[in-house]
Amino acid sequence: MVPEIGLTSKDAADKWKTRRQIQEEVLRQNDFISWLLRGIATKRIRVNEPKAPVHVLENHIALVTPAIFNDFLDKNRLKKQIYERRAGDKRVFTLLQKEIEALDIHQKGMNGKNIVSVSVEGVRSRSELRVYLLNRDCFPSLNNFNANPAIKIHL
Repeated sequence: MVPEIGLTSKDAADKWKTRRQIQEEVLRQNDFISWLLRGIATKRIRVNEPKAPVHVLENHIALVTPAIFNDFLDKNRLKKQIYERRAGDKRVFTLLQKEIEALDIHQKGMNGKNIVSVSVEGVRSRSELRVYLLNRDCFPSLNNFNANPAIKIHL
């Protein structure tokens, strides 16, 4: 088996078939997106740091899954109860992911799956994360963040 070669965020965006741009104001109507952007703005959600649940790339926002979705549900007990009732035998965070998928602002991997692997290469170590990739163009409020050069996408 040939090892996967890491792609930059720009290369991955070039492969992205759906380049839909949605106004950030419209996205903020989604409870999760609103919570995410508010948390980033107030620094309650860490970005581009070791163990951060969010990483900004050249053309993507990488959400570490399931951590970021579980964090939202843990901080929003009422929403969690609603999702738990609807989830049945499924994991609760998967319903939240389905809502994000419906917005059509995420990128699927080449295998058609919604979760993508990325490699993080630091000075002393290398690790892999499973992330949900969102189109950065949809989030102009995050333009003040530099792209994290340590992350390579594996589509």
